[in-house]
Amino acid sequence: MRNYDVVLSILCLLFHVVVLNDNYLGINNAINTENFIQDQHYDLVVGILSAQSNFYLRESLRKTWVGHAQQHSPLKERILIKFIISNESCSIPPEFRVDPYRCEESVLKDIDLGKELIAYQMPEGITLGYLNEGPVGRDFNVLYPLVITSLGISTNGLSENINTNTTVRLFDRISKKEIVSVNFTVESTGTQVNGSRFKTVPNYILPKDFQASIVIENSKCTSPGCRKCEEFTDIQDNGGLFKTLKVRRFSSDGGSFPEIEETTPDERCVHGTGTFMYLAYDAAPGKSLTKEERQDRVLEWQQLKQEENVRLQEESKKFSDVLFVPNVDVYRNLPSQLLGFYRWIAENVPFSFALKTDDDCFVDLENILQEMEEYKLKNKSKLWWSSFRSDWLIERQGKWAEPDYPGVTYPTFACGAGNVLSADLVHWLAGNADSLKRYQGEDVSMGIWLSAVGPTLYK
Repeated sequence: MRNYDVVLSILCLLFHVVVLNDNYLGINNAINTENFIQDQHYDLVVGILSAQSNFYLRESLRKTWVGHAQQHSPLKERILIKFIISNESCSIPPEFRVDPYRCEESVLKDIDLGKELIAYQMPEGITLGYLNEGPVGRDFNVLYPLVITSLGISTNGLSENINTNTTVRLFDRISKKEIVSVNFTVESTGTQVNGSRFKTVPNYILPKDFQASIVIENSKCTSPGCRKCEEFTDIQDNGGLFKTLKVRRFSSDGGSFPEIEETTPDERCVHGTGTFMYLAYDAAPGKSLTKEERQDRVLEWQQLKQEENVRLQEESKKFSDVLFVPNVDVYRNLPSQLLGFYRWIAENVPFSFALKTDDDCFVDLENILQEMEEYKLKNKSKLWWSSFRSDWLIERQGKWAEPDYPGVTYPTFACGAGNVLSADLVHWLAGNADSLKRYQGEDVSMGIWLSAVGPTLYK
């Protein structure tokens, strides 16, 4: 195994900005294609994924390795370089988004600040089988501050475990620390409320963006309907105060955070009977933005984005290395941004290999070409050249949270400053782009997509 991290990356900067959202503002100028001749064959086409606002990073690369390649005749004849930029921005200010990574507005509807609700209610009139075995739980993210008032268990689950201590715990998913817990026993069954039994806890405030797990021990659902996700809880989120994830969490060891997780087809699936009661937390009554103040902030953000789009059009006219692809500029849309690059080169440019990198990385292009010649890679097919990660655990929180891919680990995927694909793989990706599901990031998405064709990994 040869170490090509040195080849692909001399330095990766740590700062990367992605701050856009839904309701789109588009860039009207056409794709700039002045710097290549369509029938000219390139040994390497380089696509540099770049956020719209990263003017400084693009300028830095043009003054260093990108500019060197564009002005150096031998490299210019063999390499085509494009900054890949989304053609749409968003008119929603960052503070009004669900999270910093998606193009979704955080819309809370019909919030009742004074109403205490049960987060998860079991269906009435059904009897499910439960097993006295270890902890099982579900994950949820807080979208608006909550006050946790009680922890509980469905009466359905408790009745099956009446001779066993049953514990409900609330965990911080990031630190994996217990926040609060309650115990149910045959002598102390709590207070029954609408089909569940609860015990009060000291009021605990979960702030916005808090990532939590509600875990119950000794009340795992074993009924066929639970295993097949045919039985559902009623989720009462009070207009969107929290979001339940499609994750079942479990382990065999009680008293600690259950590390094992698997994806479920529906966030309402019954797999345990833990629940909680809560109130919406109004930290500063009367201090929230008025409708007029919110509209003013939206207009201010839209003006900023319009000015940014003007700068992008000027940049595109000044330089011949900008490629706008149909996409909205947020982190979660990087897979679509990458596919936009592959589709364009597949349709417009004869080439042997394509290199994907980012605008915060420095790449030694001459060394890459030298390695291609030295190891006779030019005529190889189904080639994927990079550093790789295998059996990488799927994350369920934070920037790299994966809501959709089932399983515990990803297929092998490229990592580091960049990766190189042979032209046949690029054409396969471009030809199937409309049917390829986008996952949380472009690197793991590539690993999932290419697992279908079994590329040759060149490390």
